[in-house]
Amino acid sequence: MKRLGIFLSLGILLTLCGLAQASLSCNSCAYVTAGNLVYAWDPTANTMTQVANFPLVIDSLVFDKSGNIIASADQSGRALYKFDTTAQTYSTLISNLGTYLGDLAMDPSGGSVLVSDRGSSSQKGAIYRIDLTTNQSSIFYNGGMYPGGIIFDNSGNFFAVLGPATNKGSVIAQIDQNGNVIKQVSIPNGGDGLTFNATTLQLYVGSTGGFYTVPTDLSVANFTPVSNIGSVDGVGTSGNFVYMVHYSGNAYQYNLNNNQITATSRQVNNIDDIAPLSGFGSINPPAEHHFFSQSYDDQRGRQFNAEMDDHQCKQRQH
Repeated sequence: MKRLGIFLSLGILLTLCGLAQASLSCNSCAYVTAGNLVYAWDPTANTMTQVANFPLVIDSLVFDKSGNIIASADQSGRALYKFDTTAQTYSTLISNLGTYLGDLAMDPSGGSVLVSDRGSSSQKGAIYRIDLTTNQSSIFYNGGMYPGGIIFDNSGNFFAVLGPATNKGSVIAQIDQNGNVIKQVSIPNGGDGLTFNATTLQLYVGSTGGFYTVPTDLSVANFTPVSNIGSVDGVGTSGNFVYMVHYSGNAYQYNLNNNQITATSRQVNNIDDIAPLSGFGSINPPAEHHFFSQSYDDQRGRQFNAEMDDHQCKQRQH
C-alpha cells in the first residue's frame, strides 16, 4: 500500500522500551504501519504507541500464532521481517523477493503467510506463499492481474483485490488452492485494503471516499461513502466496527450500527496499513486452525484434516 518515493527511515537495529510489550497486550488496539514503525492505536483512549521498529519502510503486517509480527518491506527491501514480541528483536525471513511487496494474509494453518507483489509497469504482479518454518517461497497466484489486499475468511476461502495495473484494484476475486480465480465482483470506485469480519461474515474493502461491503459469495459489492475520509488504504474490522487508514494521515474507527466515525487518531506520517483485528493474522487468532480445506494444501494441512475427519468419525460412532 505504499506510494512511490515515500520517506525511508534508516534502520535502528531495534531498541524498544517496556511500553512496547505492554501495548501488544491491548485487545482493543489496532496495529498500524507507518514508515519503518508499527504503532498500537487505542481508539478508546485515543493513544498511539510505538511497538516495533524495522530497518526499512514496511507496508503490511500480520501476527503469527505466537503473537509475533510479520511485516513486509515493499520495493525498497523486497523482504519479510519477523519481530519477536518477547525478545523485542527482529529477523529477516526472506529477502530479494518479487518487485513491490505489499499486503499480507496469514494462512489458517499458521504455518505460512501469503504476500502480494504488486509488480511494476514492466513486471506483472503475483502472490507468494512463504513457509514460516523453512522461509522458502513459492508462487501461489500469477494470473496476470495486479494484487492488492488479500485475506482468508473463517472457512479458509482466499480473496484478493485484483486490478489491471499496480495500485488499480478493480475486482474482488476468490482464488482457489491452485491459484485460479473462480469468481469475482467489480468494485467501480477501486479498492486496496481487504479484510474479513467474523461477526458480520462480510468482506470489507477500502476505497476512495469510503469502503465496500461484500458477501463471501461475491454476489454484490455495496459502497458506503464516508465524509471527508479521502482515499482509504488499510482496512480492518472487528465486531460492528470498521477501522480505516488514510495514507499518511489518520486512522478511523467507523461504527456499522450508526454509520458514524466514532474515533479519529492523531495524524501519523506515512501511516499505511492495519493488521487484521479478528480472525487469521490478528493478535487474537481463532483457537483452532482447521478451516483450510481448499486453501492450505501442503502435507501438514492434509494430515491435520485427516486427523480431524477421523476424530469426528469416532465421535459419531459413539
